[in-house]
Amino acid sequence: MNLFLILSLTFLFIRAIECSRRNRIRIVGGSDAASGHFPFMVAVLYKRLFTCGGSIISAEWVLTAAHCVYNRNSSSFSIISGTVELDGYSGDENPISQVIYHDMFLPSKNLVNDIALLRLSIALEFNKVTRPVALPHPDETPDERPLVIMGWGYNIYKGHPMERLQQATLYHVPNDVCAATYGMFSIHILANNICAGTPGGGIGQCTGDSGGPLVSSKGNNYTQLGVISFSAKPCGILGFAGVFTSVAYFRDWIFNITSV
Repeated sequence: MNLFLILSLTFLFIRAIECSRRNRIRIVGGSDAASGHFPFMVAVLYKRLFTCGGSIISAEWVLTAAHCVYNRNSSSFSIISGTVELDGYSGDENPISQVIYHDMFLPSKNLVNDIALLRLSIALEFNKVTRPVALPHPDETPDERPLVIMGWGYNIYKGHPMERLQQATLYHVPNDVCAATYGMFSIHILANNICAGTPGGGIGQCTGDSGGPLVSSKGNNYTQLGVISFSAKPCGILGFAGVFTSVAYFRDWIFNITSV
């Protein structure tokens, strides 16, 4: 492969990563989620338009990605909970009273410390379709069990948002393996990241799912291990796992703000 081709591929890859951030990452290769199956999942709205995913961690707090809220007016955010249907916003809308993103967040191509908390104006009332997700212990790491992501995003690269919540199954990819592929394009995978993908590619987050959860399950009990941060394009490209912010790494930060 000549130098010109390598440089061209590098430029296109980095441009794809940058575009994915501007367009807020969504899911490809997924399937419809059943109503109430992920009662912690919320849609984050900005000026009443869908912008990102998020997860309920208590009656007053939602977890999402910092790049979803960075440099935006906090009073313009709200969340929709208790629904799998985004069309018409059939769930319960709740305004946000406070946005807190990590004070060391760097909006670079690596999205360092890409984590944020949204404080709800009105405490949620929990029921079958609205409940918090469990958070991991600070030392908890992914194992060989399948992981699940979810979101309302594109089901193909350059596609359209999905009206119904989509889910997809991924598997943990060790950080050193993940770092080797992204490192070719000077994108660093850090200790506060988790990577997950599939051996055959074609499944993963895509434009719009940023901020949504990566969860592991034991029966119907879910623990959130990651927050969707970024991925390569085209969505689900073979050899490039999706990149997530590790919730366990930031467990103390979350507790210090929310007492959760």
